[in-house]
Amino acid sequence: MDEKQQKELLELKNWLKETKDIRLEEMGQFFSARIDGYEEHMALWKDYYAWIAQVLPDETKKLLDIGCGTGLELDAIFDRFPGMQVTAIDLSEDMLNRLRSKHGKKELCIICGDYFKEPFGEECYDAAVSFETLHHFTADKKAEVFRKLYESLKAGGCYIECDYIAGSIEEEELLLSEYIRRRKRDGIPEGTFVHFDIPLTLEHEVEALKRAGFEEVEVLGYLGENRTPMIRAWKEKKIFTIADISKMTGFTDRTIRNYMKRGLLKGSLVKGTWYFDNGNLEDFLEERFVKQGLKGKAESLVEHFLKGRKQAEDTLCSIYNMQFDREEDGKKICDRLLNKINTGGYKEIQFSYHYDKKAGKARIILTGRAEEVAEVIELLTAFRKQALA
Repeated sequence: MDEKQQKELLELKNWLKETKDIRLEEMGQFFSARIDGYEEHMALWKDYYAWIAQVLPDETKKLLDIGCGTGLELDAIFDRFPGMQVTAIDLSEDMLNRLRSKHGKKELCIICGDYFKEPFGEECYDAAVSFETLHHFTADKKAEVFRKLYESLKAGGCYIECDYIAGSIEEEELLLSEYIRRRKRDGIPEGTFVHFDIPLTLEHEVEALKRAGFEEVEVLGYLGENRTPMIRAWKEKKIFTIADISKMTGFTDRTIRNYMKRGLLKGSLVKGTWYFDNGNLEDFLEERFVKQGLKGKAESLVEHFLKGRKQAEDTLCSIYNMQFDREEDGKKICDRLLNKINTGGYKEIQFSYHYDKKAGKARIILTGRAEEVAEVIELLTAFRKQALA
């Protein structure tokens, strides 16, 4: 540790000694008891609130705010994005009532609850934010909510966090040990949240975000002399090639390029290679001619298998039907499965996907080596169970 860190650690030890007999307060009760002076107390962070609004991507339309309190960061966000659709979650009903009084006419969905338990959904939001809320929780609990945040974001979305961090590993470990001691002393039941700071170091915070799946984590900096960095973590935008779309649909390279010439599939040409994002692919699969082609391709895949055309020994054809009210739910599972097939070395798998909107049914057809098809079916079953959970 350097001299500054040693000084800060000594000051922390002295403070912990002075407050060692103070009982812990349940999180919601702590903030409800301080509602009247809360916004005045938090006014020193006003430049950070403006900064959060500034670093949100211009195209952000749907936002998740966890631990929103009275919505101080939302004051700045709504100034920049008046029509933003926001889901705001907090434990304190008193805090949320204050938020309602300020922004009740906005497109605001308010949830009074525990953001570790409340479902965030999958690929629902363009961005998510949190301000000075997660430093009250252990590394394991943070990892849990980081993963939920990652899954809630659309491809290409980001999570922006502005939170207090520990100045050294020694400080991180000291606060955690004192937190455990005080919980035990006060008989706090497991699962009950209390107001006590147990921040991670910046290095450990970034590591936790990356373990949750975020492909890129930016430390944007600090405002003034404090321990609160602005962090922006990105969920990678899904990019597909012609080969990916061929494997997903069963269409040949030539057929896909013909669709492109007709304007049914749009993408970006980069250094001689065509790339397509989720939006391009979804628009393509919605085209009437494409749907007809997919249905015919699926039928021919089964027909060829049954007639034994070009099939090696120990091959298997599997038809997997799934009931979905929304086509996008089936598409999400299809995307996950395609990614596993592409990255898992299943080179001989042939894959076809079709959604019958009238019946609300998604059908996936797989042919290939029996062992590989069986493994992919296990993956598909697991994805289906997760979607229903």
